[in-house]
Amino acid sequence: MHPEQAAILQTISENPGDDTVRLIFADWLEERGDTTRAQFIRYQIDAHQRPWTDPQRGRLDAIVRQMLLDHEAIWRLERPEIAGVRRLGYYRGWCDHFSIDDASALRHADRLFESGPVDELVFDRIDEQSLGLLIGCPYLSRVRSLRFNPHAIRPVDLVGFLMHAQLDRLEQLVLRDQGIYNEVPIVLAEQAHLPNLRRLDLSVNYIGQPGIERFAQSSRLPSLSYLSLFRNRIGDAGVEALTHAPHLQELDELELQNTYLGDKGCVALAKSNLWKRSRTLNLCYNRIGNKGAQAIANCSHLSDVEILVLRANSIKDAGAVALAQSPHLRNLKSLEINCNPFKARGRERLISSFSERVHFE
Repeated sequence: MHPEQAAILQTISENPGDDTVRLIFADWLEERGDTTRAQFIRYQIDAHQRPWTDPQRGRLDAIVRQMLLDHEAIWRLERPEIAGVRRLGYYRGWCDHFSIDDASALRHADRLFESGPVDELVFDRIDEQSLGLLIGCPYLSRVRSLRFNPHAIRPVDLVGFLMHAQLDRLEQLVLRDQGIYNEVPIVLAEQAHLPNLRRLDLSVNYIGQPGIERFAQSSRLPSLSYLSLFRNRIGDAGVEALTHAPHLQELDELELQNTYLGDKGCVALAKSNLWKRSRTLNLCYNRIGNKGAQAIANCSHLSDVEILVLRANSIKDAGAVALAQSPHLRNLKSLEINCNPFKARGRERLISSFSERVHFE
């Protein structure tokens, strides 16, 4: 390998989130005649930087798919085949997302990480024997996204991992359906070192009010912009604690579906800044009644919300009428309010205000 190539690849591996270095390598390749590989890197980065709704992104993705059909067999040789490690596709010019069947495959971490960037790891299983390999892996400090598939790790082992692993650059952590109780959010709040964490998914677990209250008191997650607590029993008191959390006031999205949220918590949310930057507000499968619906209707922060989901709550006619009359919900593109006990009067007022934008089925 050419020394310049090796040096650039080493920089990319050490900084997997930096698109600039990847583009420098594309220029280096083109200067040496590998125009196809260079264009592939540029196309994927260009597509990645565009919103999903941009028609140009769709055109670029189509070009990339064809390039992969034509050249992937050769490009795959850039990365070694490692037992228990599966490639999850190309992103921003490289195959840098990997699924690990068993964390014991990290015995070969040198081969995986030194052959190119590793931006995301998805773990299927981590047992007591492989936990030490995971915690001690020196390359985790480069990774930006970690996902644990359902029941991949015991909660007690997860606590140990979060306390001791080096995760300085981690931006996304997905812990969906791990059987987590209150210990994990407490460790995240008080002992884990995650200064760059932006997205945290704790959905489908058993987290309750005590864990969320301790989590809300923390100032150790300054970069958080997305938090999912879907299907945790945090209740009104837990939601109220979130509204006072200093590190959650800049959230772009907060998932609170099926969290035992009632009117009291909904009123607290409406008075807080937690919804201020949201474009989608999903509060389905909760216990919101008329008071909660009225608080939503009176919340001036919701003027930019485009999708409001209140399916399967306890909203009756008075709450439905309040939503229909709200001056802050005029920009809604979709209101899902099926499976609520309002009658014909509430339905008629909603149709009058939102016409085809309201959905009852």
